[in-house]
Amino acid sequence: MVAAQPAKVLIFSATNGYRHDSIPDAINALTAAGPSHNIEFDPTEDSTAFTDANLANYDAILFLMVTDVSPNDIINQEQQAAFQNYLNSGGNFVGIHSASDCLHDATFYQREIGAYFWDHPTLSEAASCSVSEMSTDDPNICLPNHRRF
Repeated sequence: MVAAQPAKVLIFSATNGYRHDSIPDAINALTAAGPSHNIEFDPTEDSTAFTDANLANYDAILFLMVTDVSPNDIINQEQQAAFQNYLNSGGNFVGIHSASDCLHDATFYQREIGAYFWDHPTLSEAASCSVSEMSTDDPNICLPNHRRF
């Protein structure tokens, strides 16, 4: 039996607005986990990757914590056109965290992402719990004696 070719995913993590310190950790986690899921991740912050010819090599485009400050978009108009062509041709898109904080003036992207991020509300102290304190029924819910947020 011949093994299936790994899915190729372009991770794009460019920023020209706020930059999340966790971007390198996220890239490392994804690239480390990729082989066990038959996925080959190709991380870049180089916007010149957004050409029709290059994007055709990928099964998905992943925007990882990208941010920009309009009108200084992370990809220029020509690169946006290539990205739109990719999506219009059935290409897959994954947006992680602040993927909704870029390309604010691109109508095609607004349709793809659904809504834009504009600002954080005032931050408050969040509750936390250790793995041992978490419910066995739902790992996302702390047991009742802990604050919830």
